[in-house]
Amino acid sequence: MRYTPFGSSALNSPANGVKLTVIDPNGDVVLNEATMTLSSTGKYYYILQTGVDWVEGWYEIAPFADGSDYDDYELKDKGFYLAEKI
Repeated sequence: MRYTPFGSSALNSPANGVKLTVIDPNGDVVLNEATMTLSSTGKYYYILQTGVDWVEGWYEIAPFADGSDYDDYELKDKGFYLAEKI
């Protein structure tokens, strides 16, 4: 999100895209700076396939834009809960 004059904001796409890191309940990185897919200006997504060795619990997601002073992000969710295997 880019902040424009007078406090308004507008979607923008960072020059170097957006990367995604996923951290498991033990604090270990299970996905490191994977490139997210651009769906439309300023909107990205990533389809995540969990591993068979991933443990049950809360997984934190951490996106990262290219580091420009004008880049910010808004998350719908800050993570996800992986349930026990059936």
